[in-house]
Amino acid sequence: IVTCNYPARALGIYKLMSLADAVKKCPQLVIRNGSSLVHFREASDNILQFLREQTPRVERLGLDEFFVDATELVQKYREENEKKEVETVDDDLEFKGFAGHVYHGEAQTLIETQTRAKSTVPTRVAPVTHCRCGCFQRLKIGSIISKTLRHNLLSKVGYTASA
Repeated sequence: IVTCNYPARALGIYKLMSLADAVKKCPQLVIRNGSSLVHFREASDNILQFLREQTPRVERLGLDEFFVDATELVQKYREENEKKEVETVDDDLEFKGFAGHVYHGEAQTLIETQTRAKSTVPTRVAPVTHCRCGCFQRLKIGSIISKTLRHNLLSKVGYTASA
């Protein structure tokens, strides 16, 4: 199995599983011949090109995963908005309609950040309301940049992104 969709994963099928094991585990499995990756490669190249137009610090991992070093983008945002305080950055997050996890310095478990449901798993960090080094604000700005990149990727290139 080269790849599988979420319904197949829910039934116990996973990437790189042998075909025989997959069919044994899930007899109703629908197998598709996906030997041509031309469309996927084209999409991946389009996304990479879009990201590199934003910053040259992009690395590709496989066809559908990219790492973006947003350090320079955060610095540029800070320079353009030099007068903004942390609270104003919060306003930007609200105004731009961020969807997904936004770092607010709170102590949350992974479950809480993804589901917004209270978890009984204890967190290992204390809530942060401010810091002297600026990391708190940089992480918030990173959230704004991430949201903006996802929005522009969809509106300009036609693809969605999860992070």
